[in-house]
Amino acid sequence: EQQSAVHLEAGLKAYNFGIFDEAQKSFTLALATFPQNNEARKQLAALYFGQNNNLQALQVLSEGIVISPSELIWRELMAKILVQESRFEEVLNLMPDSLDAKALAEGRADYLILKGTSAQTINKSEQAISAFSAMTSLQPNNAKWWLALGVNYDAGMSIANAAMTMQMALDYFPVKQVVYMGIA
Repeated sequence: EQQSAVHLEAGLKAYNFGIFDEAQKSFTLALATFPQNNEARKQLAALYFGQNNNLQALQVLSEGIVISPSELIWRELMAKILVQESRFEEVLNLMPDSLDAKALAEGRADYLILKGTSAQTINKSEQAISAFSAMTSLQPNNAKWWLALGVNYDAGMSIANAAMTMQMALDYFPVKQVVYMGIA
């Protein structure tokens, strides 16, 4: 673990000086000596991503999931890359409904938003409802999550729930915004 920390530090220094090949080697060594070095994993994935090497970044993050399946950060970072590549079905495979409660408990809004918007994009209303329902619990005064929930209830033909959540969206919609839009 100490040796891994030394490699991580060397990688960070190399990265800060723009010596990316050396940074990559150091981060890789940090993970080889201690695969649970989360910071080295994040840095290596970010380095690959910054070099437009999404395949390698996804591989590094995928290994993180294998080592720590309940650690949501790896799923979230993978989802960001997959969304950028419009691979929404893979995002949903990566983010099962069973992890929504954990994401909510940890306050992982990005995780839930990535999942919800991916599901909505490919018309998977049940999964979108799961994610946006968690978001309304996480940010109950935010109209856009109530609206997203309502849209997906409507898509899933749950008209009563759609009407209720749309009303919640209206209740939380900022009055200044309505006036500005010329509605008032």
